[in-house]
Amino acid sequence: MWSRGVTLTERAERWPSPVEELTVRRHADGERVTITWRPPAVGDGLLIPWTAGPVPPGTDVSDLVGTVDAVPARSAGAESCAELTPRPERRVRVTAVSVLGDRAVSGPSLVIESPAPIRDLMVRRIDADRAEVRFDWPEPAVLVRVAWGDGLRGGERHVARSALLAGRVEIPVSADVCVVTAVPLPRPDAVAIDTPPASATLPAAPPPPPPLPSEPPWWRGWWRRWWRP
Repeated sequence: MWSRGVTLTERAERWPSPVEELTVRRHADGERVTITWRPPAVGDGLLIPWTAGPVPPGTDVSDLVGTVDAVPARSAGAESCAELTPRPERRVRVTAVSVLGDRAVSGPSLVIESPAPIRDLMVRRIDADRAEVRFDWPEPAVLVRVAWGDGLRGGERHVARSALLAGRVEIPVSADVCVVTAVPLPRPDAVAIDTPPASATLPAAPPPPPPLPSEPPWWRGWWRRWWRP
């Protein structure tokens, strides 16, 4: 049996293409960063603060369209750029999102940190060749680099927050005056706002006490008694 068939008309869904790359530049004032990107081939590229976990580029994030305010951006030639001033002591993630109508896909993302400066850095001797270092932890850093030196000898170590909370941090030092510095370190995948190092001076160790006078030999008293006229 022969049938004429049925003709259906369908419209293919068109999706935006992801932003390919984000580039970040720190300003000389040490407080701002500028993020640039090339607009996607299809759709409009936006930069959105990202509070959820990271997602791979090309993920359907259409549910976010209209629910999150994009970072204000401007055109700079063939690129778009946005300027951010991260809040102190905070970590923020931003993600490029391409939008076409009510559809959106994710692009690359960046993590930006603005760690707090080291506060209340203190160092004291606990022995002639050992010193204890204490300080308030600088949020949101994951590590702190502690360095020390007396002009001839020195060293450095990376201190994790867990190590600081577990007890004192000890460093090897000489008996001379020693300068200790501490600076927060960002996550390996983060762009950080530079934080100046804190410093403290460890005084020289006090000189050892003079030796006690030696006891006179046993025969000296006997000799004096024997020799007495």
